[in-house]
Amino acid sequence: MTIPIKEALTIFKGGTFKFRFLFLNEDDTPVDVTGYTARMHIREDWDSVTETVDLTTENGKINTNPSLGIFDISIPATETAGLTIDAGVYDLEVMPPASQEVIKLAYGKVKVLPEATR
Repeated sequence: MTIPIKEALTIFKGGTFKFRFLFLNEDDTPVDVTGYTARMHIREDWDSVTETVDLTTENGKINTNPSLGIFDISIPATETAGLTIDAGVYDLEVMPPASQEVIKLAYGKVKVLPEATR
């Protein structure tokens, strides 16, 4: 059983946001994530109906390095500049190939900081 990590994220408006999540076995070796897909939503709160940011392997905002168990998250500066929330929540779910399994890899709060340089 995978226990998700709780990780707070900070996004700076107008800047490219990048963060790396590692998927590790119990012995701290990387899980081979070849063929995995992933999805992550940022919402204002857990009960929000619509997401503020939608990140997936399909839309290119989540990329993998399969042999190292890496999920790289990226939100372009043009998108962070338009964020209308000051804080929110997220979770990251990963799905192995040819499986109905959904693994919650990470979750937590998101802080969005304004930019002074525009």
